[in-house]
Amino acid sequence: EKSLTEQLDVFGGNVIFISPGKMNSNSNPIFGSGGFGSQALAGKLTTTDISMLRGINGIEYVDGLITQNADVVFRQETATIPIEGSSSELWKIFNIVDIEKGRMLSSSDRRVAVVGNKIAKDTFDKEINVGDMIEIKGVSFRVIGILKPGSGFAASIVDSGIAISIEDAKDLFQEPGSREVNAIVIKAYDNIDLSRVVKDIE
Repeated sequence: EKSLTEQLDVFGGNVIFISPGKMNSNSNPIFGSGGFGSQALAGKLTTTDISMLRGINGIEYVDGLITQNADVVFRQETATIPIEGSSSELWKIFNIVDIEKGRMLSSSDRRVAVVGNKIAKDTFDKEINVGDMIEIKGVSFRVIGILKPGSGFAASIVDSGIAISIEDAKDLFQEPGSREVNAIVIKAYDNIDLSRVVKDIE
């Protein structure tokens, strides 16, 4: 019987990323048949999983992401672009991005967006700037920030996508009342053995 399981990858340091997919970390299986790993059989992650993870010793921060490709319109041009909905706190905690122009999202922001460098400069005929309006899935957003080019792991996240609040992402991509998230990001405390945290998650 084929089942959809979760992938847990350690991106160096003390960061763990969980998303629907294969189960592995550094090419080795992580989850067993019980515990948190059994949630993978449904192929979904929810806010219940986030709450459970917050109770594990050694974890400093846990949050969910809502990500989906969507049609983005800028000056009558359309491109399909990855959209990432997350809390403003996530970007501060992980500190993997820098702003080139404007600012990052704040907790009170709605219908505003921070645009990756490649999207801002190379995707449309005209360069996107702070203050410009874009449409995501038919909804207008004001651009408040342009990110600096990323490097390494960060580049895949920040260069080719658009960041919006997780509340806006829920409105755009989910049915009312949905508790599902596409991924969960975990940060362990600096002095914690990450392998022990992984075992507790298992």
